[in-house]
This record gives sequence, structure tokens and C-alpha cells, in this order.
Amino acid sequence: MNSCPFCYLVKTNDALLKVGSTIGGRAEVGNERKKMRVMSLKLIKKNNNILRRRARKMFMSLFQ
Repeated sequence: MNSCPFCYLVKTNDALLKVGSTIGGRAEVGNERKKMRVMSLKLIKKNNNILRRRARKMFMSLFQ
């Protein structure tokens, strides 16, 4: 795990975005691609809250 919580946050989100876009890119049907993109965005939103909380904890522990 990265020592910098924000870097970790960004990296994790990037990874999720990449996964979403590659799945979307592989789908031949445009509608399917849209569905995948929406799903990955939902995933990111869901994970964002968890990550933000975790990052805040890590960030605070750096300044103690």
C-alpha cells in the first residue's frame, strides 16, 4: 500500500476507471457499453466513500 493516502485514493479510482473502460471498450454493442460505464461509475461512487474515510484516517495518523 502506498504511504500517501491521496495517491492511493487516486490510483484505486484510476484502476476502477480503467477496468470500467476496458470492459466498455470490449463490448461491441453501444448500449452494453453504456450499461458498463454506468455500473463502473456506481462502483466508483460506492468505493469513493469508503476510500475517503480510509484516506482521512491515514491522513490524520500522519500528522499525529
